[in-house]
Amino acid sequence: MSDKPAVDAVEREFWDRGRQFRVWDLPARAGDPAPIFVLLHGLGTASRLYHHTVHHLRPHGRILVVDMPGSGDLARPQGPMGIADFAESIGRVLARMGIEAPVLVGHSMGTQVAVELARQHQHLRGLMVLVAPVAHPPRRTIPRLLLAFVLGSLRERPGAAPVSIRGYLQMGLGWPWEVLPSLVHHPLEDRIQGLGGRLEIVRGEHDLLSTSQWANELLTRSGAQGSVTLVKGASHQILVDDADQVAATAAEVAGR
Repeated sequence: MSDKPAVDAVEREFWDRGRQFRVWDLPARAGDPAPIFVLLHGLGTASRLYHHTVHHLRPHGRILVVDMPGSGDLARPQGPMGIADFAESIGRVLARMGIEAPVLVGHSMGTQVAVELARQHQHLRGLMVLVAPVAHPPRRTIPRLLLAFVLGSLRERPGAAPVSIRGYLQMGLGWPWEVLPSLVHHPLEDRIQGLGGRLEIVRGEHDLLSTSQWANELLTRSGAQGSVTLVKGASHQILVDDADQVAATAAEVAGR
């Protein structure tokens, strides 16, 4: 699978305080004014995880697929980064691109980054899709989280495994291991409190990291209008084999 999500994707590189970001910019197709979708990947993966989602989402607007520092072939930051740090840098990158009122779509750790972006920046708040949000408080220790991830991985569909494995092989385990404590201890339920707007949550039937109880709690705490969608037969890596469901949900949030 090529790193380029589509033949017409424009690669844009940004540096923010010594941190390297890549944004794949896919223009909206001709027609009426289109929404902007910002896609944020999880820990240990990269923008390639969204390739199938991009394919299904293309008719609905402009798409920005973000590669975060240390992912894929991007430089590993010199110092530690927490969830708020990722969001602060991405907020500045999006400001340089003149982005306002996008649909924020996050997967796994990317859901935490999306919520932090919405919390930090009023002009980025209002439309969100959280796919497999982490981490349910009872799993909020590194051993418990890793155990839930491994057990959930046993229920993944065949298409998801190669994408995840390639991501870890390309970046190594060192950087994900440094970021993991920030993911584990991020209080998503507090940061999403009262954000309002429109929020859709998508989770897999067999996902032990993102339970039904947890997803419904997040929706309630957010005060947003929306719902929780259960994808039958899926586990944590919904974006590969159920990309059509994720894309349809994002398009619905955008009013398409």
